[in-house]
Amino acid sequence: MIPESSGGVVRRSEDVAFVESDERVALLDLAALQDPPVVLSGTAAHIWRLLDGSRTLDEVVAHLAVEYAVEPHVISPDVQRFVADLTRRGLVQAYDTNTPEGTSND
Repeated sequence: MIPESSGGVVRRSEDVAFVESDERVALLDLAALQDPPVVLSGTAAHIWRLLDGSRTLDEVVAHLAVEYAVEPHVISPDVQRFVADLTRRGLVQAYDTNTPEGTSND
């Protein structure tokens, strides 16, 4: 589940190995080796790079909005859907920074 409030961050799962190039990011879920690798490019790869655990989803959207010169509300639904898909696949996890341990919201 992705965080609904600004108190949660989204970060890459510790079970995911990834290789980056200028244009793409290849992801492999080590906990689900039967699944094929996922290759992200363009904006998807850029979003992946922002999911380093230092930003909330709202901050990721705000960063992208500035970078692409659009209003946050225009891109927010697409970013949320993309991150929700990554979460469903186990590639990223949401963490609540308001809890002492920063526990996962899975």
